[in-house]
Amino acid sequence: MLKYLLIGFGLLCVIWLIMAIRRILAAVQSGEFERQLDAKRTLRELNRGRDLSLEDAEKFMNEYVAEQTEKAMRPINSTADKPEVAARYSAWLAVSAESPEHVLAALDVSNSTPCNWQSGSEIISSAMSNMTFAGSSIDGWVLLFGHLPEPQAGTPEVGLWDFLIELSKRFGRSQYFSCSTISDFYSWAKAENGRMARAFSIAGDTIVWNHGDRTPEETNAGIAIATGVRGRIDGAPNPNQLYDVDNPLTFSREWSVCPEDLYDREDLAPGCGVLFTLESLEVKRW
Repeated sequence: MLKYLLIGFGLLCVIWLIMAIRRILAAVQSGEFERQLDAKRTLRELNRGRDLSLEDAEKFMNEYVAEQTEKAMRPINSTADKPEVAARYSAWLAVSAESPEHVLAALDVSNSTPCNWQSGSEIISSAMSNMTFAGSSIDGWVLLFGHLPEPQAGTPEVGLWDFLIELSKRFGRSQYFSCSTISDFYSWAKAENGRMARAFSIAGDTIVWNHGDRTPEETNAGIAIATGVRGRIDGAPNPNQLYDVDNPLTFSREWSVCPEDLYDREDLAPGCGVLFTLESLEVKRW
């Protein structure tokens, strides 16, 4: 009898938790935001290393939603400031262009508005934001952060892959980088004059992209893709893994501009970028 009571109690707890998550999602989708909250991912991130009761988990989730809501709705500041953005553990595009306006003129965008680096960085860092930020040109490169496409497995000539190629046809060079320790998702890719020169992407221990020969930068960094890729062991970092968050940052430094280096650069003049919604991956023809 006790066994069945415990099973019944467990089922009630599960049902209660499901109903709580549904209530949270319903609140998020009430019309204030266009982007749906990924509740499963958020809970995994927030509860990592925490032992929370059901009540505390719901409270924590509500507080998280409120915090991310506040970040996404902050006023936009268009006063030029020093180029700085937190890129570690995020993803970004690099396009060889003279200004963010040149890049946006080639894209299918809406809701574009001038925005400085600090304001743009704060808004796109919110899990509730569906905006993309293109900063002022640095060393001939425009960096884009925020709501961006991701590498897709299977047939590569879709989505981000084709997007990079089309951008390179228009601007000569385009690149993509990602370094997320939360999902063990690392990527680096560069397209040049309408062809994909090199593309590597891995999620956990699954290789999504591995196109083209390893570059000298990858070889120097000790990336030995041919021998296989080893990821986490029982959720813990593998001391023998062949990739980490510094790889995309290193390759971006060699190929174009590393966002993490901006903090230490005193030669950069204040600049202003553009905050916008990327409606599709269409690149306009000349």
